Amino acid sequence: MSESELNPRFPHSMVVKRVSVDADGVPVTDSEGNTIEETVLSSFFGYRTQAMNTSSAGDVIKADYKLALPKTLADVRSNDKIYITDYTRSFVATVLKFNTFNLGSNIWANEIKN
Repeated sequence: MSESELNPRFPHSMVVKRVSVDADGVPVTDSEGNTIEETVLSSFFGYRTQAMNTSSAGDVIKADYKLALPKTLADVRSNDKIYITDYTRSFVATVLKFNTFNLGSNIWANEIKN
């Protein structure tokens, strides 16, 4: 039985990746010119409604998704990519904001649409 089956609060999986850069801040590419990404975080998560958006002073976030995950101290940044797998599909999103609270972490993200 997988960890996500043990915790119905976080039934989906995600991997956050960031483009690798060299000392000068230039993206690192492979021999075919594709950027190389490093994994920042691999976790389980659950969707949360926009009605439960952040309540800090005037901090309004317009996002396609709000993801809740177990508390993590990972260095997730705006513009990192999230590879998401839920019950019905797999897709990619971009991080808009990341916050960790005493009971967990939240990521606000927009889906990358082709």
